[in-house]
Amino acid sequence: MLLFQHMIWLSLVFLSVALFAVRAPLHTALVLDWDESVYFYVAQSALEHGLPYLHAFDHKGPLLYWIFALPIAVFPGSLEPLRVFTTLTLILSMGFVFQTAREIGARFSLALIAPALYGLMFVHFGGLGCSAEIFMLVPVSVGLWLFFRGERLGHTSWTVVGQGFAFGFAFFFLLK
Repeated sequence: MLLFQHMIWLSLVFLSVALFAVRAPLHTALVLDWDESVYFYVAQSALEHGLPYLHAFDHKGPLLYWIFALPIAVFPGSLEPLRVFTTLTLILSMGFVFQTAREIGARFSLALIAPALYGLMFVHFGGLGCSAEIFMLVPVSVGLWLFFRGERLGHTSWTVVGQGFAFGFAFFFLLK
């Protein structure tokens, strides 16, 4: 059993490293995607004490700008850390996609295909890949995992509340 668990973790690490390697050329690309540039501008304005929707405007949810502000605050003026942060966020949600596939009852090999296909969908998704959808999918994937975990083990108050919180949290990325 311990060997099987090590295989799971090694396989997920391999998928994560592979996705990171495939997306690595995007991290240093000089071209700005339209959405990426607007999100970067609004987040940078917020860090300079501007208010989203008042001093800089875009129609996405407020959480997106504060998520973008994290790497911008640590590495000001550079887009690369934001793109790396986006890839790491994608890898996090891939883990929840894997866990959801396992909760549904997929065998290990089939459960690995789910995050692999999920990751491949975002290699060039949305231009350079700092799209709001990638950040939104973390709480969505958590909500789905909690739902299927509850279906398998019986819904408890924490799975039901967690689902509501996760799905509600997702809307703060894409309010329109």
